[in-house]
Amino acid sequence: MDINRRKFLQLAGTTTLALSFGKVHAASGEKILVVYFSRTGEEYGVGNITKGNTAIVAEIIAQKTGGDLFELKAVTPYPAGYEDCKKIVPFCTHGGSGLSSTDQQISLTCPTATVLKGFDVRGVTAQNNRSQAESTVDENLKRLGLI
Repeated sequence: MDINRRKFLQLAGTTTLALSFGKVHAASGEKILVVYFSRTGEEYGVGNITKGNTAIVAEIIAQKTGGDLFELKAVTPYPAGYEDCKKIVPFCTHGGSGLSSTDQQISLTCPTATVLKGFDVRGVTAQNNRSQAESTVDENLKRLGLI
């Protein structure tokens, strides 16, 4: 893709936050990992921010649980403008449900976002037939004009 025409979109959502811990409750002394992605720059209804909303919440969770923080960072930074980051392409792996209603849920959650037609790959295909999984990904990335 031409670097001057690079399209900025986010696969799945604007921010992510995940907690990883074992079978025992965190209060019982197990290790917790708080994984997050958070953007800075122009934020709807807030103005320009230097620390992302999800980063703040992730830090609170880590502080209260004694967990370790792990920040995901984009290789190519997202634009600072809020409206410049609103294209979303949902994708998932699954055991038979496809995208289910993920695209509709994203549209409800982010009503001003442009939600493009996403795609799915069955988990069994990803595990047992990587060439088919790669073919499905290639088809969809070409359809979206990303490769």
